[in-house]
Amino acid sequence: MKIIVALVVCLFMGITVISVGLGAAFPSINRIAKPIVCSDGEMTQESRIYNPYPGKTVTSQTWYCASADGTSKRQLSMFPISFIAGSVYGLILFALMFVRRLFRG
Repeated sequence: MKIIVALVVCLFMGITVISVGLGAAFPSINRIAKPIVCSDGEMTQESRIYNPYPGKTVTSQTWYCASADGTSKRQLSMFPISFIAGSVYGLILFALMFVRRLFRG
C-alpha cells in the first residue's frame, strides 16, 4: 500500500512541480512529451512578450506541432504536454526513490 501512495505522490510531484513549475522557467524540459503529443511533426514553442500597461511585462508561451514538411502547424494544449511530461518525470522520481530505499535497507 505504501508503494502505491509513493507512486501517486511522485506522479503528482512530477506533473505539478517538475512539468508545470519548472516547465514555466525552463520550457524545454517539456519536450520529452513530443513523441506522444506531436508524433507527426516538430514540437515548437513560441514566446510573446508584451506590456499591457506601464511597469507590467507579461510573457506568454505557446506550443505548436508543426508538420514535417513545414506547411501547417496546430496549437497544443498545455494539459496533455504537462500530463505526459510530468508522468515521465514522476516515474523517474519514483524509480530514484525506490533505488534509494533499496540501498538504505
